[in-house]
Amino acid sequence: MVRVIVIEGSPDDVTKTYAALAANTPTEAAMNRDHSAVVRQEAQPHQSPALPSASNGAVQPLADVTKSVAQAFLRRRPLAPVQITVLKAISEAHPNMVPATDLQKLTGYTTAQFAGLMGALGRRLTNTPGFVPHTRFFKQQWDHALACNRYSLTDAAREAIAEQSW
Repeated sequence: MVRVIVIEGSPDDVTKTYAALAANTPTEAAMNRDHSAVVRQEAQPHQSPALPSASNGAVQPLADVTKSVAQAFLRRRPLAPVQITVLKAISEAHPNMVPATDLQKLTGYTTAQFAGLMGALGRRLTNTPGFVPHTRFFKQQWDHALACNRYSLTDAAREAIAEQSW
C-alpha cells in the first residue's frame, strides 16, 4: 500500500506541516487559519507492473510488439528529432546492441535527460492504440562493465523503422 499525502494551505501552513511530517510528529495539529485540516491522507494500492509468470513462479520474457503496433507507435504523432536520431542509431547498429552511453554522446543528453527520453518513448508505446501489455519495442540488457543499458530493436520495430521516410 502506498500512502499519498496531499497538503493544502498557505505556504506557511505547508512549511509547518512538511516539517511536522519530516519529524514524524502527528499532523492532526497542523491547521489552516480557519482550523480546517491541512493534511488529507489517502491510501492507494501500490500497483507494480507484474509480468506474467509460469506456474513455477518464474518471470516470463516479454513478447515483441507486432509490426502494426510498431508502425502505429512511429506514426501516431510526430517524433521529436532527437527521438528519430536514437531510433535510427539503434536500428543501424543491428544486430549489435547500443550502450546508453553511446546514445547519450550522440544526443548530447545527460544520463537523466536520456532516461527521460527513453521514458517518453515507453509512454508513447503504452499509449499506442493496439498496444498489448507485457510486449516490447526495444530489447534491453544491463551492461555491468559500462553500468548502463544496451539497446536494440525487436524485428517488428526494425522493419517499421525501415519503412519510415525520415
